[in-house]
Amino acid sequence: MSPQLKSDLTNILLLAVLLLGLVAALDTGWGFLIAGLPVVIWSLKILTFIHRRLWLAIPLWCGLAFLYWQVALALFTAYLFVTLYHQVKEIRHSSLTPSRQKRKMRKEHSFQNSYDFDYRKHIGTDDESI
Repeated sequence: MSPQLKSDLTNILLLAVLLLGLVAALDTGWGFLIAGLPVVIWSLKILTFIHRRLWLAIPLWCGLAFLYWQVALALFTAYLFVTLYHQVKEIRHSSLTPSRQKRKMRKEHSFQNSYDFDYRKHIGTDDESI
């Protein structure tokens, strides 16, 4: 069997595994793992090809570093913006609402059959002048 035919059959088999993994991903999370296997193998083949030539590897890694530096800068800026927004919102909200102190509640129990309730409300007696 020729090396080209072997490579073609391997790619066809990997494509079948990819499609099987995508179908399995509809029912279970393991399908993504199965579908990711051909992607990893193809990525390794591409990285092997790129790293054989220095004039391809250096621009690739410099480009990735520059891209991720920009992503990190954008995420940090978004984090600062959201933090500043929440602090301004909290300050604005706290200045509009006055601080309220809780008032002490009177400890007046109103159980009907208690002695204290009967004594104060004169329940069960005809004398209302007490």
